[in-house]
Amino acid sequence: YLQGFRGGELIVVGARTSTGKTAWLLNVARFLAFERQIPVGIYTLENSPKSVATRIVCADARLNARHVADWTQDDWDEANESTVRMAMAPIFLDGASGLTIRDIRAGVRRMVRENGIKAVFIDYLQLVAGVGKKSSDNRQSEVSEVSRGLKALAKEVDIPVIVASQLNRESEKNAGLRPKLSDLRESGSIEQDASVVLMLYRPTTDATVLEDEDIKGTCKVKMLLAKQRDGISGIDINLAFNKLHQRMDIWPKVESNDVMHTVPQPALPYSDVG
Repeated sequence: YLQGFRGGELIVVGARTSTGKTAWLLNVARFLAFERQIPVGIYTLENSPKSVATRIVCADARLNARHVADWTQDDWDEANESTVRMAMAPIFLDGASGLTIRDIRAGVRRMVRENGIKAVFIDYLQLVAGVGKKSSDNRQSEVSEVSRGLKALAKEVDIPVIVASQLNRESEKNAGLRPKLSDLRESGSIEQDASVVLMLYRPTTDATVLEDEDIKGTCKVKMLLAKQRDGISGIDINLAFNKLHQRMDIWPKVESNDVMHTVPQPALPYSDVG
């Protein structure tokens, strides 16, 4: 077991745009590497490694990366401390573009062999290319090829493979409603291949924003445990998503300042459900 993740599992995290799937991935990776010193790999296909490293540092320091000009000296001191933590943490980033599933499988094998990673995070599935004939294959079959490849990879190297996935356009019409497994974009075999499927969403009826000075801008996001092959499913976990700091924690952890300044519990799929 690895903080609720099991070796050999493919874990898919689905969400609509700007709901926090990248923040969730990076927060869990940061927790494992910073607080538990567990080596992790991160494939960042949408953003540069420098951008991702900055997001991790700012999340750790609780700083807004978009308003550096407004930082105080204390903010800079916090950023410097988090930069040192980042440099010492066993996080291994790969930001090459245009990677195929074959490239990623080879790269993860190398990270396991050379760096001893115990989990790999991929952002996101639809940006990974297949290796079949593009002229005759449709997009759904290509995504299915990638999904099957990631499942095989997890079993081969016996570590959790955690991958973000977009939801389809049809789901945007139901923004705020609880998503379904069929909402996974170009789903194909994704829901069949995954051992666990988590889905982040922000209910329109519960758009709570905390106004406390320390956590201003934090909204409630729900994480639906849509599928768990060896356990319960169909339940929601309340998370706190701070867009300014790109942090995501278990919701009760932000309801008092005493707790806010301790090491937060990461928003892991098994944290509250046993």
